[in-house]
Amino acid sequence: MKLTNIIRLQKAVVDYGQWSEGEIDRASWPLRRKKLKFSPDWKWRVVSLRSGEYHLRVLLHLNIKLEKFHAMLGQVRGDELAILCSHELHTSHSNWHCHVATGDIEKVLPGVTRDRDTFRYWPSYTGDCTEDFDVTPESAMAIASELYRFDAPPQGELIL
Repeated sequence: MKLTNIIRLQKAVVDYGQWSEGEIDRASWPLRRKKLKFSPDWKWRVVSLRSGEYHLRVLLHLNIKLEKFHAMLGQVRGDELAILCSHELHTSHSNWHCHVATGDIEKVLPGVTRDRDTFRYWPSYTGDCTEDFDVTPESAMAIASELYRFDAPPQGELIL
């Protein structure tokens, strides 16, 4: 199956998660490392989704001070996660872009952030960033739900 097919699937939200700060524990985002270490300036939230046989997770990862945002889509495979796509905006370079798995998603190596054999950068490098960074914890969920096609939570639950 291709990534576009996964994105187009009808998805049910199992859990919207809640915002946390700093390190991301392996239970929430199961890569090969026990946890991903980040300063307290980073906020993160994991949304769990289901679509038939597919169990998916979306990581919202935001640092307003550094003007960086990532919305990553991963497929749970046993006790690991295969990252399929990462949409990103960081004003230090480029505008909105993504690191995306091409071809059959079953070939994506689980447990790593980017599988060098199956990923590509899209669109190709566009130079300095010309976008204003306006991502907030409230807007991050709306961005991710539009990118990965799942229902956003009711307005009052966006910042929990």
